Amino acid sequence: MSDLPDPLTTPEVDLRGYGFMPLFGNRLFQSNLYRRSVVTCPRAGLAAIKLWWCAWNQVPCGSLPDDEIELAVMADFGADVKGWRKCSALALQGFVKCSDGRLYHPILCDEAIPSFEKRLKADAKRTKDYKRLKDWREKRSRSDVSCGDETADETRFTDQNETNIQEQRSVSEPVRQLDSSSSLRSEPSSLRSEVGELAVSQPTKAPKRKTRLPGNWQPSSSERAYAENLELDVDATAETFRLHWLANGDTKADWTAAFQGWCRREKSWGVKRRGITPDPERTPQSRPRTAAQNADENARFLMDRMGVSR
Repeated sequence: MSDLPDPLTTPEVDLRGYGFMPLFGNRLFQSNLYRRSVVTCPRAGLAAIKLWWCAWNQVPCGSLPDDEIELAVMADFGADVKGWRKCSALALQGFVKCSDGRLYHPILCDEAIPSFEKRLKADAKRTKDYKRLKDWREKRSRSDVSCGDETADETRFTDQNETNIQEQRSVSEPVRQLDSSSSLRSEPSSLRSEVGELAVSQPTKAPKRKTRLPGNWQPSSSERAYAENLELDVDATAETFRLHWLANGDTKADWTAAFQGWCRREKSWGVKRRGITPDPERTPQSRPRTAAQNADENARFLMDRMGVSR
């Protein structure tokens, strides 16, 4: 009868593909393994961490094969079996050989069991959600009731919900038979079809492409009327507008709107209009005087008082 202990994890504990393994930093850096590997063999410390990760992805989880060559390859020693033999005792510190012939790490096994239980719960929930969604799609295909999007609330069927749906259908059937003129279901569907046809029949307009101002551009009758309404010199304003945009070479999507905006700016800038005086608030006389202008005026005043000719 073997004196070796039983395996610390069962063969069902499988965490392959589970890309997370807990690494307790305080426990690691305060351990005897870390201190000894730093002083005697740093390569053994790296090999130990690599072997922990390999054991986490073995079946059963937390175990390693008791084979010298396989362990050398797992620890990144490759064909350097002699080098592995020098570091193996330190790198495998904490592993225990069990009755199945494999090496188990107690700390890894203690963490693997609850992680595996969480994985089983997640797999069960995923399977349940898939079955619920599949049942909902089958019910929708068999039912004449229009269903919405496949959201969590709509696909979460229970026995009580099924009972309520059957009761509602049994009550609504006689009502539809007594009142044949009512079309509670056909009206929304027909309305949706009409809206869909309207959307198809009225496509959205494509955005207008930007173009350059033609070299022989002249304002149209509506543009001339717009400028005349603002009491502008139409010919002068139009010529200034044409020369400006021909020189810049910019593009516009609507040159009529651009000309109207130009006219409004001309109006606000106080450019000479037909029979209209400039805005007195924007004349040079109304502008604030500078310090140099004030100094010149004071000097002229003093020279006049003293009788000095200028």
